[in-house]
Amino acid sequence: TIPILEELEKWPLASEARSRLGYPPGTYMTAVHLAWRLRHQEEIRQAAKAGTLRLGLSAAWLLTALGRPSGHFMDSSLVQAMGLYDFRANQYWPEWLDWVGIGQEPLPKVTPTIADYGVLSVIAPDGRTAEVPVLAMIGDQQSALFGHGCRQPGDAECTHGTASYVKVFLGNQAPEQEKINVYYAWDLGNQQTYCLEAPTTVTGAAIRWMRDNARLFDQYEEMDVLAASVPNAGGVFFVPAFTGLDVPYNDPSARATILGLTLGHDRGHIARAFFESIGYQIRAILETITSDTDLRVKNLLVGGGVSASDQACQIQANLLGMPVLRNTFTETTAWAAGLLAGLGAGIWPSPNDLPTLPGSHSFFEPMMSDETRDDGFQRWQRAISLVTEWGSGG
Repeated sequence: TIPILEELEKWPLASEARSRLGYPPGTYMTAVHLAWRLRHQEEIRQAAKAGTLRLGLSAAWLLTALGRPSGHFMDSSLVQAMGLYDFRANQYWPEWLDWVGIGQEPLPKVTPTIADYGVLSVIAPDGRTAEVPVLAMIGDQQSALFGHGCRQPGDAECTHGTASYVKVFLGNQAPEQEKINVYYAWDLGNQQTYCLEAPTTVTGAAIRWMRDNARLFDQYEEMDVLAASVPNAGGVFFVPAFTGLDVPYNDPSARATILGLTLGHDRGHIARAFFESIGYQIRAILETITSDTDLRVKNLLVGGGVSASDQACQIQANLLGMPVLRNTFTETTAWAAGLLAGLGAGIWPSPNDLPTLPGSHSFFEPMMSDETRDDGFQRWQRAISLVTEWGSGG
Protein backbone atom coordinates (compact mmCIF):
# COMPACT_ATOMS: atom_id res chain seq x y z
CA THR A 1 0.00 0.00 0.00
CA ILE A 2 2.97 2.37 0.29
CA PRO A 3 2.87 3.33 -3.44
CA ILE A 4 -0.84 4.14 -3.05
CA LEU A 5 -0.07 6.44 -0.12
CA GLU A 6 2.63 8.13 -2.16
CA GLU A 7 0.11 8.63 -4.95
CA LEU A 8 -2.39 9.97 -2.43
CA GLU A 9 -0.01 12.74 -1.35
CA LYS A 10 -0.56 14.37 -4.76
CA TRP A 11 -4.37 14.35 -4.43
CA PRO A 12 -5.64 17.95 -4.00
CA LEU A 13 -7.94 16.99 -1.11
CA ALA A 14 -5.37 14.89 0.79
CA SER A 15 -4.87 17.64 3.37
CA GLU A 16 -8.55 17.30 4.41
CA ALA A 17 -8.31 13.58 5.21
CA ARG A 18 -7.46 13.82 8.93
CA SER A 19 -10.23 16.30 9.65
CA ARG A 20 -12.88 14.43 7.65
CA LEU A 21 -11.95 10.84 8.55
CA GLY A 22 -10.71 11.51 12.10
CA TYR A 23 -7.26 10.11 11.38
CA PRO A 24 -4.82 10.19 8.46
CA PRO A 25 -4.65 7.41 5.84
CA GLY A 26 -1.96 4.85 6.63
CA THR A 27 -0.66 1.52 5.39
CA TYR A 28 -3.17 -0.46 7.48
CA MET A 29 -6.29 1.60 6.70
CA THR A 30 -9.14 -0.47 5.25
CA ALA A 31 -9.80 2.17 2.58
CA VAL A 32 -6.21 1.97 1.35
CA HIS A 33 -6.32 -1.85 1.30
CA LEU A 34 -9.53 -1.58 -0.72
CA ALA A 35 -7.83 0.76 -3.18
CA TRP A 36 -5.03 -1.82 -3.58
CA ARG A 37 -7.50 -4.65 -4.19
CA LEU A 38 -9.44 -2.65 -6.75
CA ARG A 39 -6.19 -2.02 -8.62
CA HIS A 40 -4.76 -5.55 -8.38
CA GLN A 41 -7.58 -8.09 -7.95
CA GLU A 42 -9.80 -8.64 -10.96
CA GLU A 43 -12.47 -10.53 -9.00
CA ILE A 44 -12.93 -7.53 -6.69
CA ARG A 45 -13.31 -5.16 -9.64
CA GLN A 46 -15.80 -7.48 -11.33
CA ALA A 47 -17.86 -7.90 -8.13
CA ALA A 48 -18.00 -4.13 -7.73
CA LYS A 49 -19.07 -3.73 -11.37
CA ALA A 50 -21.72 -6.46 -11.05
CA GLY A 51 -23.14 -5.01 -7.82
CA THR A 52 -22.39 -8.15 -5.79
CA LEU A 53 -19.56 -6.69 -3.70
CA ARG A 54 -20.20 -5.90 -0.04
CA LEU A 55 -17.63 -4.27 2.22
CA GLY A 56 -17.42 -4.50 6.00
CA LEU A 57 -15.28 -5.42 8.98
CA SER A 58 -15.26 -8.75 10.82
CA ALA A 59 -18.44 -8.05 12.82
CA ALA A 60 -20.51 -7.70 9.65
CA TRP A 61 -18.82 -10.73 8.07
CA LEU A 62 -19.45 -12.95 11.11
CA LEU A 63 -23.10 -11.99 11.21
CA THR A 64 -23.44 -12.77 7.50
CA ALA A 65 -21.49 -16.04 7.71
CA LEU A 66 -23.01 -17.39 10.95
CA GLY A 67 -26.50 -15.95 10.95
CA ARG A 68 -28.99 -13.72 9.21
CA PRO A 69 -28.27 -9.98 9.21
CA SER A 70 -31.16 -7.54 9.19
CA GLY A 71 -29.33 -5.70 6.45
CA HIS A 72 -25.87 -4.58 5.46
CA PHE A 73 -25.35 -2.57 8.64
CA MET A 74 -22.43 -1.58 10.86
CA ASP A 75 -22.39 0.75 13.83
CA SER A 76 -20.86 4.20 13.47
CA SER A 77 -17.61 3.33 15.28
CA LEU A 78 -16.85 0.45 12.91
CA VAL A 79 -17.89 2.35 9.79
CA GLN A 80 -15.49 5.15 10.71
CA ALA A 81 -12.75 2.59 11.30
CA MET A 82 -12.95 1.62 7.61
CA GLY A 83 -11.59 5.06 6.68
CA LEU A 84 -14.21 6.03 4.08
CA TYR A 85 -16.65 8.00 6.22
CA ASP A 86 -16.69 11.76 6.73
CA PHE A 87 -17.69 11.61 10.37
CA ARG A 88 -18.12 15.38 10.67
CA ALA A 89 -20.61 15.46 7.78
CA ASN A 90 -22.23 12.14 8.80
CA GLN A 91 -21.86 10.68 5.33
CA TYR A 92 -19.41 8.76 3.19
CA TRP A 93 -16.93 11.21 1.70
CA PRO A 94 -17.90 11.29 -2.03
CA GLU A 95 -14.61 12.62 -3.42
CA TRP A 96 -12.63 10.09 -1.39
CA LEU A 97 -14.81 7.24 -2.65
CA ASP A 98 -14.14 8.40 -6.19
CA TRP A 99 -10.39 8.45 -5.56
CA VAL A 100 -10.44 4.96 -4.04
CA GLY A 101 -12.62 3.78 -6.92
CA ILE A 102 -15.70 2.51 -5.09
CA GLY A 103 -19.37 3.51 -5.12
CA GLN A 104 -21.71 3.65 -2.13
CA GLU A 105 -23.71 0.50 -2.92
CA PRO A 106 -21.18 -1.97 -1.40
CA LEU A 107 -20.80 0.06 1.80
CA PRO A 108 -22.64 -0.68 5.05
CA LYS A 109 -25.42 1.57 6.26
CA VAL A 110 -24.45 3.46 9.42
CA THR A 111 -26.48 2.55 12.50
CA PRO A 112 -26.41 3.46 16.22
CA THR A 113 -24.47 1.21 18.59
CA ILE A 114 -27.70 -0.39 19.80
CA ALA A 115 -29.86 -1.67 16.95
CA ASP A 116 -31.44 -4.80 15.51
CA TYR A 117 -28.55 -6.29 13.55
CA GLY A 118 -30.08 -9.73 12.99
CA VAL A 119 -29.53 -13.14 14.56
CA LEU A 120 -26.72 -15.65 14.98
CA SER A 121 -27.58 -19.31 14.43
CA VAL A 122 -25.99 -21.35 17.22
CA ILE A 123 -25.68 -25.14 17.38
CA ALA A 124 -24.84 -26.74 20.73
CA PRO A 125 -22.64 -29.88 21.00
CA ASP A 126 -25.75 -31.96 21.76
CA GLY A 127 -27.46 -30.76 18.57
CA ARG A 128 -29.83 -28.20 20.06
CA THR A 129 -30.14 -24.98 18.08
CA ALA A 130 -30.92 -21.39 18.96
CA GLU A 131 -31.10 -18.09 17.21
CA VAL A 132 -29.42 -15.40 19.29
CA PRO A 133 -30.42 -11.81 18.55
CA VAL A 134 -27.57 -9.39 17.86
CA LEU A 135 -28.61 -6.12 19.48
CA ALA A 136 -25.36 -4.14 19.65
CA MET A 137 -22.18 -3.62 17.65
CA ILE A 138 -19.11 -1.54 18.57
CA GLY A 139 -15.40 -1.24 17.80
CA ASP A 140 -13.04 -3.00 20.21
CA GLN A 141 -11.21 0.10 21.50
CA GLN A 142 -14.48 1.94 22.11
CA SER A 143 -15.83 -1.17 23.79
CA ALA A 144 -12.86 -1.24 26.18
CA LEU A 145 -13.51 2.41 27.05
CA PHE A 146 -17.19 1.71 27.72
CA GLY A 147 -16.40 -1.45 29.67
CA HIS A 148 -14.05 0.39 32.00
CA GLY A 149 -16.85 2.85 32.74
CA CYS A 150 -15.10 5.80 31.05
CA ARG A 151 -18.25 7.73 30.19
CA GLN A 152 -17.49 11.24 31.46
CA PRO A 153 -15.31 13.74 29.54
CA GLY A 154 -11.69 13.26 30.60
CA ASP A 155 -12.08 9.62 31.64
CA ALA A 156 -9.13 7.70 30.19
CA GLU A 157 -8.11 4.11 29.60
CA CYS A 158 -5.02 2.48 28.09
CA THR A 159 -5.10 -0.97 26.56
CA HIS A 160 -1.68 -2.58 26.23
CA GLY A 161 -1.61 -4.95 23.28
CA THR A 162 0.61 -5.10 20.21
CA ALA A 163 0.79 -1.35 20.80
CA SER A 164 -0.58 0.64 23.74
CA TYR A 165 -3.76 2.57 22.93
CA VAL A 166 -4.64 5.59 25.05
CA LYS A 167 -8.30 6.55 24.81
CA VAL A 168 -10.01 9.57 26.36
CA PHE A 169 -13.78 10.04 26.34
CA LEU A 170 -14.88 13.43 25.01
CA GLY A 171 -18.67 13.55 25.27
CA ASN A 172 -20.75 14.94 22.40
CA GLN A 173 -18.14 17.30 20.91
CA ALA A 174 -15.44 16.37 18.37
CA PRO A 175 -12.59 18.92 18.31
CA GLU A 176 -10.28 19.41 15.36
CA GLN A 177 -6.97 17.62 15.97
CA GLU A 178 -3.65 17.65 14.16
CA LYS A 179 -1.91 14.92 16.19
CA ILE A 180 -4.53 12.89 18.06
CA ASN A 181 -7.06 10.68 16.28
CA VAL A 182 -10.74 11.51 16.83
CA TYR A 183 -13.26 8.67 16.71
CA TYR A 184 -16.89 8.00 17.25
CA ALA A 185 -17.29 6.47 20.70
CA TRP A 186 -20.88 5.17 20.87
CA ASP A 187 -24.41 6.21 20.02
CA LEU A 188 -26.97 4.77 22.42
CA GLY A 189 -29.84 6.11 20.36
CA ASN A 190 -30.06 9.64 21.65
CA GLN A 191 -26.74 11.28 20.76
CA GLN A 192 -23.43 10.42 19.12
CA THR A 193 -20.41 10.66 21.43
CA TYR A 194 -16.70 10.88 20.61
CA CYS A 195 -13.32 9.88 21.96
CA LEU A 196 -9.68 10.57 21.34
CA GLU A 197 -7.32 7.70 20.60
CA ALA A 198 -3.57 7.67 20.30
CA PRO A 199 -1.33 4.62 19.97
CA THR A 200 2.21 4.38 21.24
CA THR A 201 4.76 2.60 19.11
CA VAL A 202 4.90 -1.19 19.47
CA THR A 203 4.48 -2.68 22.97
CA GLY A 204 3.63 -6.37 22.82
CA ALA A 205 5.50 -6.71 19.53
CA ALA A 206 8.63 -5.21 21.12
CA ILE A 207 8.40 -7.61 24.06
CA ARG A 208 8.11 -10.47 21.58
CA TRP A 209 11.25 -9.16 19.83
CA MET A 210 13.11 -9.07 23.15
CA ARG A 211 12.11 -12.68 23.82
CA ASP A 212 12.40 -14.28 20.37
CA ASN A 213 15.04 -12.21 18.58
CA ALA A 214 17.23 -10.67 21.27
CA ARG A 215 16.67 -13.66 23.63
CA LEU A 216 16.75 -11.46 26.73
CA PHE A 217 14.35 -13.90 28.46
CA ASP A 218 12.44 -17.09 27.67
CA GLN A 219 9.04 -16.40 29.25
CA TYR A 220 7.11 -13.13 29.34
CA GLU A 221 6.78 -13.38 33.12
CA GLU A 222 10.56 -13.11 33.47
CA MET A 223 10.48 -9.53 32.26
CA ASP A 224 8.71 -8.38 35.42
CA VAL A 225 11.39 -10.09 37.55
CA LEU A 226 14.19 -8.55 35.48
CA ALA A 227 12.73 -5.04 35.77
CA ALA A 228 12.39 -5.48 39.54
CA SER A 229 16.00 -6.65 39.88
CA VAL A 230 17.36 -3.10 39.52
CA PRO A 231 16.26 0.08 41.35
CA ASN A 232 16.20 2.10 38.12
CA ALA A 233 17.26 1.89 34.48
CA GLY A 234 20.70 3.27 35.31
CA GLY A 235 20.56 5.97 32.64
CA VAL A 236 19.51 3.55 29.88
CA PHE A 237 16.78 4.75 27.48
CA PHE A 238 15.00 2.30 25.19
CA VAL A 239 13.12 3.92 22.30
CA PRO A 240 11.09 1.03 20.79
CA ALA A 241 10.47 2.70 17.43
CA PHE A 242 10.71 -0.59 15.52
CA THR A 243 8.00 0.58 13.12
CA GLY A 244 8.43 4.32 13.62
CA LEU A 245 7.05 6.67 16.25
CA ASP A 246 3.37 7.40 16.77
CA VAL A 247 1.59 10.25 18.56
CA PRO A 248 2.69 12.95 19.17
CA TYR A 249 5.90 12.49 17.15
CA ASN A 250 4.29 10.83 14.09
CA ASP A 251 7.58 9.86 12.47
CA PRO A 252 7.32 6.61 10.46
CA SER A 253 11.03 6.79 9.53
CA ALA A 254 12.26 6.57 13.15
CA ARG A 255 13.84 3.30 14.26
CA ALA A 256 14.41 1.63 17.61
CA THR A 257 17.51 2.12 19.69
CA ILE A 258 18.89 1.63 23.19
CA LEU A 259 20.93 4.55 24.50
CA GLY A 260 23.27 4.91 27.46
CA LEU A 261 24.63 1.37 27.77
CA THR A 262 27.83 0.69 29.70
CA LEU A 263 29.58 -2.54 30.62
CA GLY A 264 27.87 -2.34 33.99
CA HIS A 265 24.36 -2.70 32.59
CA ASP A 266 22.48 -5.99 32.29
CA ARG A 267 19.15 -7.37 31.10
CA GLY A 268 17.33 -5.88 34.09
CA HIS A 269 18.25 -2.34 33.07
CA ILE A 270 17.04 -2.94 29.51
CA ALA A 271 13.75 -4.46 30.70
CA ARG A 272 13.17 -1.56 33.08
CA ALA A 273 14.07 0.98 30.39
CA PHE A 274 11.46 -0.58 28.11
CA PHE A 275 8.78 -0.32 30.79
CA GLU A 276 9.80 3.31 31.25
CA SER A 277 9.46 3.92 27.51
CA ILE A 278 5.76 3.05 27.76
CA GLY A 279 5.26 5.58 30.57
CA TYR A 280 7.12 8.30 28.70
CA GLN A 281 5.09 7.74 25.52
CA ILE A 282 1.80 7.85 27.44
CA ARG A 283 2.89 11.07 29.15
CA ALA A 284 3.66 12.65 25.78
CA ILE A 285 0.20 11.64 24.53
CA LEU A 286 -1.63 12.96 27.60
CA GLU A 287 0.28 16.25 27.53
CA THR A 288 -0.69 16.69 23.89
CA ILE A 289 -4.35 16.00 24.71
CA THR A 290 -4.30 18.53 27.55
CA SER A 291 -2.63 21.14 25.36
CA ASP A 292 -5.09 20.65 22.50
CA THR A 293 -8.38 20.15 24.38
CA ASP A 294 -7.87 21.44 27.95
CA LEU A 295 -8.98 17.98 29.18
CA ARG A 296 -6.85 16.93 32.12
CA VAL A 297 -6.75 13.21 32.87
CA LYS A 298 -6.70 12.55 36.62
CA ASN A 299 -6.03 8.82 36.63
CA LEU A 300 -5.47 6.09 34.08
CA LEU A 301 -7.28 2.77 33.88
CA VAL A 302 -5.16 0.06 32.26
CA GLY A 303 -5.73 -3.37 30.75
CA GLY A 304 -4.15 -5.79 28.31
CA GLY A 305 -0.93 -7.79 28.25
CA VAL A 306 1.78 -5.71 29.89
CA SER A 307 -0.63 -4.33 32.53
CA ALA A 308 -0.37 -7.72 34.25
CA SER A 309 3.10 -6.58 35.39
CA ASP A 310 3.13 -4.78 38.75
CA GLN A 311 6.45 -3.23 37.80
CA ALA A 312 5.08 -1.85 34.53
CA CYS A 313 2.03 -0.35 36.26
CA GLN A 314 4.08 1.20 39.07
CA ILE A 315 6.56 2.67 36.59
CA GLN A 316 3.69 4.18 34.60
CA ALA A 317 2.24 5.75 37.76
CA ASN A 318 5.67 7.16 38.67
CA LEU A 319 6.35 8.64 35.25
CA LEU A 320 2.81 9.99 34.73
CA GLY A 321 2.49 11.47 38.20
CA MET A 322 -1.02 10.06 38.54
CA PRO A 323 -2.68 6.91 39.91
CA VAL A 324 -2.85 3.89 37.62
CA LEU A 325 -5.76 1.51 38.21
CA ARG A 326 -5.81 -2.13 37.08
CA ASN A 327 -8.92 -4.25 37.46
CA THR A 328 -8.74 -7.94 38.29
CA PHE A 329 -11.47 -8.55 35.69
CA THR A 330 -9.74 -8.46 32.31
CA GLU A 331 -12.50 -9.09 29.73
CA THR A 332 -13.62 -5.45 29.62
CA THR A 333 -14.27 -5.42 25.87
CA ALA A 334 -16.60 -8.43 25.94
CA TRP A 335 -18.20 -7.09 29.13
CA ALA A 336 -19.10 -3.84 27.37
CA ALA A 337 -20.57 -5.70 24.39
CA GLY A 338 -22.76 -7.65 26.81
CA LEU A 339 -23.89 -4.48 28.58
CA LEU A 340 -24.77 -2.79 25.31
CA ALA A 341 -26.70 -5.85 24.10
CA GLY A 342 -28.50 -5.88 27.45
CA LEU A 343 -29.54 -2.28 26.94
CA GLY A 344 -30.85 -3.26 23.52
CA ALA A 345 -32.81 -6.16 25.02
CA GLY A 346 -34.29 -3.96 27.75
CA ILE A 347 -32.56 -5.84 30.57
CA TRP A 348 -31.42 -2.46 31.87
CA PRO A 349 -33.59 0.58 31.10
CA SER A 350 -30.74 3.09 30.79
CA PRO A 351 -26.92 3.37 30.98
CA ASN A 352 -27.30 4.71 34.53
CA ASP A 353 -28.65 1.31 35.58
CA LEU A 354 -25.73 -0.74 34.26
CA PRO A 355 -23.69 -2.77 36.76
CA THR A 356 -20.12 -1.73 37.43
CA LEU A 357 -17.14 -3.73 36.23
CA PRO A 358 -16.73 -6.94 38.29
CA GLY A 359 -13.65 -7.50 40.40
CA SER A 360 -11.50 -5.07 42.31
CA HIS A 361 -8.88 -2.51 41.35
CA SER A 362 -5.18 -2.52 42.16
CA PHE A 363 -4.06 1.06 42.76
CA PHE A 364 -0.56 2.16 41.84
CA GLU A 365 0.21 5.57 43.33
CA PRO A 366 3.13 7.72 42.09
CA MET A 367 6.28 7.23 44.17
CA MET A 368 8.66 9.64 42.47
CA SER A 369 9.47 13.31 42.95
CA ASP A 370 8.37 15.82 40.33
CA GLU A 371 12.01 16.79 39.74
CA THR A 372 13.12 13.22 39.03
CA ARG A 373 10.06 12.60 36.85
CA ASP A 374 10.56 15.75 34.76
CA ASP A 375 14.30 15.21 34.41
CA GLY A 376 13.70 11.70 33.05
CA PHE A 377 11.10 12.99 30.59
CA GLN A 378 13.47 15.69 29.31
CA ARG A 379 16.12 13.03 28.68
CA TRP A 380 13.50 10.88 26.94
CA GLN A 381 12.71 13.79 24.63
CA ARG A 382 16.43 14.09 23.91
CA ALA A 383 16.51 10.38 23.02
CA ILE A 384 13.52 10.92 20.69
CA SER A 385 15.33 13.76 18.91
CA LEU A 386 18.34 11.52 18.29
CA VAL A 387 16.14 8.72 16.91
CA THR A 388 14.21 11.01 14.58
CA GLU A 389 17.45 12.63 13.40
CA TRP A 390 18.87 9.19 12.57
CA GLY A 391 15.71 8.17 10.75
CA SER A 392 15.73 11.28 8.61
CA GLY A 393 19.35 10.65 7.63
CA GLY A 394 20.64 13.65 9.57
